[in-house]
Amino acid sequence: MIMENLGDYFIILLLVAAAVELVLGIWQEGWGHGWVDGASIFMAVVIITTVNVVNSYNTEQTFKKLMEAEEDNHVQITRNGINQ
Repeated sequence: MIMENLGDYFIILLLVAAAVELVLGIWQEGWGHGWVDGASIFMAVVIITTVNVVNSYNTEQTFKKLMEAEEDNHVQITRNGINQ
């Protein structure tokens, strides 16, 4: 699920932007303050990916429960006086 979310074009764009910002920030401002913007973008990607994975997992588990509940339904019908 994590790799599926990281394959999203928007996430890839954010990762590239974070890498560029990290390199440019360190190059222009040094290690003291230059890493902050790039690291912030990386943290945003981690948070977004985590939320998406947890949401997808919960949705998948709910769907499995619904499918299991659907399989448990047995209906008995009567046709022409015969129970089936």
